Amino acid sequence: MGKVATRFKRRLKMRTTHLENLINDVQTPAEPEYIQDLEEKYMDLVNIYYDFDTWVPDALTEIEENIFSLSARIEELKEA
Repeated sequence: MGKVATRFKRRLKMRTTHLENLINDVQTPAEPEYIQDLEEKYMDLVNIYYDFDTWVPDALTEIEENIFSLSARIEELKEA
């Protein structure tokens, strides 16, 4: 993996961690606007993931599960 891909991967991991921290900080019941903001951030993250994955296939396997688990956590917040 090249220098650009490594840098991109690091930034994606940082964004994933940031979103995870936002989810962890939510006080339940969460405001619908805040949940919507989390969902938008998640969708941006997923779009970036898929763009990167088509550019460098299988380069994100170690953070892939973490990215997709965030969706379930957001859904839990919506139901709380």
